[in-house]
Amino acid sequence: MKRKALIAASIGVMALTLVGTVAFGGERNLIRHEAADSYSLTVTPADVDVLSNEKSTVETSYGSLITFGHTNIGIDGSKSNFTLTEGTLFNYDDLEANPNGGALSGLTSITVDIVEGSLTLSYGWETGVWSEDTTALTDNVACDLSDLHPNYFKLSGSATFSTISVSYTCTRGEEPVDNTMTVYFRAPESWANANLYCWGEGTNNWEKAWPGTAMTKDELTGLWYHTYDTTLYTNVIFNNGSEQSANLESPTDENLDCYVWDNGWYNEDTTEMPPYIDPTAYDLFLIPNSNWKVDNARFAAYFFGSKGNTWVSLEDVDSDGIYECVKPSGYENVIFCRMNPGNQTNSWDTKWNQTEDLTIPTNGNNLYTVKDDTWDKGGGTWSTHVFG
Repeated sequence: MKRKALIAASIGVMALTLVGTVAFGGERNLIRHEAADSYSLTVTPADVDVLSNEKSTVETSYGSLITFGHTNIGIDGSKSNFTLTEGTLFNYDDLEANPNGGALSGLTSITVDIVEGSLTLSYGWETGVWSEDTTALTDNVACDLSDLHPNYFKLSGSATFSTISVSYTCTRGEEPVDNTMTVYFRAPESWANANLYCWGEGTNNWEKAWPGTAMTKDELTGLWYHTYDTTLYTNVIFNNGSEQSANLESPTDENLDCYVWDNGWYNEDTTEMPPYIDPTAYDLFLIPNSNWKVDNARFAAYFFGSKGNTWVSLEDVDSDGIYECVKPSGYENVIFCRMNPGNQTNSWDTKWNQTEDLTIPTNGNNLYTVKDDTWDKGGGTWSTHVFG
């Protein structure tokens, strides 16, 4: 936490014998009032650890630092009451209202639960410079300072009291802009690890050199995730050190924060993600041309060879425009067919269009693309299907 320098208030403080150190545990007593943008703090003897003629501070999770000076203070054995015999007891010394640049606007009220004796309130707007006006405090009655908004106060007198409560307002500083985003990745099931390589404009402007930052796996969902600044690093590649996705733009929409391998961006929380596709589960692929896609046609493959023949339906299970199937073993040849969607039986009677007889490659090529603007036996090309 950023802290302002603590300024000692020496005016009006007599040279007295040290009697210990007072340390207030303040966070549990500090209350922030959001609507009014104000704070209130109550200090009791139970908050005091040890005693001395020193300063006491209250640090809070709101970024506030309150400092009280005190002299000649005592506490009874049961820690029920403070006692003041002479001199200045509480001197409101310094406040950092907000770590992002906010400032103290001023005290609005002070309330003391006086058991015995009397206390006088002095206040001011500069450290150690007190107004000539003083106020005698009444037991458990708030002294209203809302029209004055002083920055500092001190209490003098001879009294026993159990609590002191202070309220003040502050201006808020600008909250820091958080440009980080948690990005999720649904990797192939065969991956044992996943990395996120992210980079932005300029030379060597990456979060971490290739292969990037190791992502963390959520064992419940199976998703990998990593949090980074999506405005600083505008491009990403998901990888496992050997396989990798394409170069992707960093997401800017938290509703599209999960990249699904070989499919695109989805909402990590959604139930609308496509079914998981294991790249190793499919080994033959088809990209039909625009002619073949009309009339909601479906697709099938007719396998034949020394083993005989068989039909297998193709499905675009991950909605990427590429149709998959598992090639049955023992067949050397295939014919890809455009089929009647009104009849789910695969046969030559339900076929609309077809490729020529094709020999299934043995060199790793497993993706057949039908030539544009053709219907029957119009040709095409073999290539290797790359996931990601």
